[in-house]
Amino acid sequence: MKKLFLTTILLTSVLLGGITANATTNTNTNTSKEILTLMPGMTIKEVDDMIKETATSLGKSEGEIATQILSELKTQQELTEKEKSKLTKGSSGGGGSTTTYTLGAAKYNGDVFYEPASTFSVQHGHVGIYWTSDIVVESMPGDGVRSINRTNKKVEKGSKIFTFSGVSVATQNDASNWAYARKGESYSYNFATNRTTSHYGAKNCSKLVWSAYKVKANLDLDKDGGLGVYPKDILYHSKSSVYKSY
Repeated sequence: MKKLFLTTILLTSVLLGGITANATTNTNTNTSKEILTLMPGMTIKEVDDMIKETATSLGKSEGEIATQILSELKTQQELTEKEKSKLTKGSSGGGGSTTTYTLGAAKYNGDVFYEPASTFSVQHGHVGIYWTSDIVVESMPGDGVRSINRTNKKVEKGSKIFTFSGVSVATQNDASNWAYARKGESYSYNFATNRTTSHYGAKNCSKLVWSAYKVKANLDLDKDGGLGVYPKDILYHSKSSVYKSY
């Protein structure tokens, strides 16, 4: 009788454990899929690996990391909707504008431009850093980190050029030179945990700008200090000072 009782407990534990494990797996899979809809360009496996690696490095559970990533992405989505609403209201006739502008010159090396660009229809925005008043350095899908003359750069309505209050010209020069030296590095679609990845190697646009100032001046240009630094995090940082808007 005792053996039967113990066997029943063991089987129940195994069954319940399996159900719990399956429920956790399904939850994580659903979260990964939702993350992917807000941050396209990666595969489900890449998203899952990103979550696992970040959880391990930070000593947190995968569920905690996935939840934080999703929360930050939803915040970016809300900021995008506000941006779109503002641009629509500011357009004549209430419709969106398809007008493009030639990107203007910078006041200082190390200044940054922002544009409301989209990647696979998801608009997180795009940033690049000025190496000189006319040469910008940016990381683009397909190209990776590249330099381009600003006269060949077209930006949409809502784009901005800004500098950083209280940051010396020497520091901005150092940051711009560091970014320029990254030319040729490949592109990464991982915005969600790009604060935790290496400053060297594959990187997206906001990682490039953020790393340039983090490495050369220990200046953190991420507004909310989350797992990921996004273009709008840099645009809305307390030190960002916009002097040109389109």
